[in-house]
Amino acid sequence: MNDLVNNKKKIVIGFLSETIKGPIPIITKVYVEELKDRFDIVPYYMERRKGKKKLAAFNFLNFYYFIKHYTSWCFAILKYKPEIVHFPITSFWNMEKSLLFLTTAKLLGAKHTIGHLHGGAFIDFWQNTTSLRRYLALLQFKKLSVFVVLSESWRINMTKLIGNEKPKVKVLHNLIDNGFENHFKSYVRNYRTKSKVTVLGFNLMDSKKGVFDLLDAVSVLRDDERFELVVIGHEREPDIYQNASKIIKEKMIRNITLIKGVWGTEKYAWFEKADILVLPSYIENFPVVVLEAASAGIPVIASKVGALPDIFTDNHDILFIEPGDVSHLSELIDYLISNPDERRRLGSNIKSTFNKNFTGKIIIEQLDALYRSLL
Repeated sequence: MNDLVNNKKKIVIGFLSETIKGPIPIITKVYVEELKDRFDIVPYYMERRKGKKKLAAFNFLNFYYFIKHYTSWCFAILKYKPEIVHFPITSFWNMEKSLLFLTTAKLLGAKHTIGHLHGGAFIDFWQNTTSLRRYLALLQFKKLSVFVVLSESWRINMTKLIGNEKPKVKVLHNLIDNGFENHFKSYVRNYRTKSKVTVLGFNLMDSKKGVFDLLDAVSVLRDDERFELVVIGHEREPDIYQNASKIIKEKMIRNITLIKGVWGTEKYAWFEKADILVLPSYIENFPVVVLEAASAGIPVIASKVGALPDIFTDNHDILFIEPGDVSHLSELIDYLISNPDERRRLGSNIKSTFNKNFTGKIIIEQLDALYRSLL
């Protein structure tokens, strides 16, 4: 047994966290849990107690944590001497930070580096950043063994950006938390007519996520007793709760509840109660919340952005709107509130799409194959 363990190839995967909430540490945790019996996995944790609302900003607190994390990263690479290092790449100053981590790992002896692009705002960020930053970033991109993206359209975009030779640009779709997926695997959803339909906006407390568009859309239906709107999420930008509450008061929207972020079994309960999930974002890559809704069989109304149009089909397993189209959003919410049969059709179809393409087992096998192609 010890010989088998010793012969496993060592892989450092980042990042995980007990203090930073978000899709990246959750996804990475699943990678670690599912692959630890196949490889010698070393999870890299990045913890912080303060400044969690402005992770992408360039400020003193983030610089302090950068030095702290970078130092521990160097020690981890030197200590474990991994065959592969797998680390996320996001936007703003985190792009340079991520690329420095990956480049350092290569300089300190890692044989292969995998950069995993997550940020939904990356294309807009890239187009609007300086030519010097783009030039320097491209130099680092080309040193990666593999550049992982979340959809085929992003693979095409990044291949054009980086070139066809190196690194190889590979598609690996997002996955969801094991506990969440297992909870809803055999869950039987009630699509029948209800006295009050629950419309859920999850992880929406950000203007770029379309929270104000959603409030405008339901304000047209504010005296409608057929539904309740529940908006849940951590404060993703300053004063977002205060501004949302002000709009609710001004527009006299009575059938709405704002809740700060929930996790674990409390989150499961809201996804059980939800009859419709709404995501009117302006910028996305591959939103995990839509995968969660799909696994739970919840019909989804979402903006036609990011990877979603590559993955889902309009009016088959999702209802799409153009970003900022408040009138269409309001119409679709009203339509699904009034049509339990449509909620059943869309919910069943999106769950079928999830089971066919996006279960954790499917994604983990693809990641396993990617790692083995480098070893």
